[in-house]
Amino acid sequence: MLQQETHTTHEKYNLSPGVVNWAAGTASGLACAVVGHPFDTVKVRLQTQPTERPMYNGVLDCLKKTWGQEGMGGFYKGIGSPLVGQLILRAWQFMSYGYAKRLIAGTEDINKIDKKLFFACGTATGVAIAPVECSMDLFKSQMQVQKVKETTIPGYKNPYKNVFHCCYRISIDRGLRGWGQGLSATLMRNSCSAGMYFGSYESARRYLADGEDVSKMSTAKQLIAGSIGGLGYWSLTFPLDSVKSSMQSDHTNPSQRRYSSWFDCVSKLYAEGGISRFYKGYVPCIARSLPANASLFTTYQLSANWLREL
Repeated sequence: MLQQETHTTHEKYNLSPGVVNWAAGTASGLACAVVGHPFDTVKVRLQTQPTERPMYNGVLDCLKKTWGQEGMGGFYKGIGSPLVGQLILRAWQFMSYGYAKRLIAGTEDINKIDKKLFFACGTATGVAIAPVECSMDLFKSQMQVQKVKETTIPGYKNPYKNVFHCCYRISIDRGLRGWGQGLSATLMRNSCSAGMYFGSYESARRYLADGEDVSKMSTAKQLIAGSIGGLGYWSLTFPLDSVKSSMQSDHTNPSQRRYSSWFDCVSKLYAEGGISRFYKGYVPCIARSLPANASLFTTYQLSANWLREL
């Protein structure tokens, strides 16, 4: 009697593009938050400190004082919001971007659509994720500037114990409407920066792939393309981010805010120091954009490739 041989074959799951983008986007958000948050703390503190009584003289002074007064934990102030928020934000971001690409490509190969259309897809993505990103950055910014306010404002007492307490207090005091502080500035920034972000990244990928399948690029080339995407995001739109940071670090009570609107914020910041006022924190921002976005895009691509093979 012959023994029948049995062969087991791996059955592919054939995950949908939406599921792949969601899962890979979540993984990329975790990588981005861990790598980029210390740089972001320095950026926000330099952007929002008062010009008449500045706490920091520059990037190195900010690094020195943050380390000396708060230790390593000082650089990760407010990490709870972006750590949770990045998981949601990047999942939503890559799902939105993937949908925009499929909508434009139609029946064509997504990777062969005109490069200019990647910029349009990125712009649409930036607008779609603005509400989530706005609330995430609000809680983060409120936590990051507490040390600055404590040092520069006489009698100031930190109102929030941590980022989740910040979310709770704003929700109690202002409701969900309070989560939208700085939404106009976020929309203004994202509509410009996200187009440059994805457009620069996709253009760099195509150039580095040199006619080969971009999804099969080496990790080193993915890291380079991600870094270029980060530079594309921040190089031209940093002044818009300065306005957003200033509005979101302002008082959460509308009656006590310094800035009544986006235009009022732009006017007052310009009066403080001209064009250069909008570029405070630019150096740590660019320093952050390279490793953070290199890790983000590379983690996304590696995760997406693995999920598609399941």
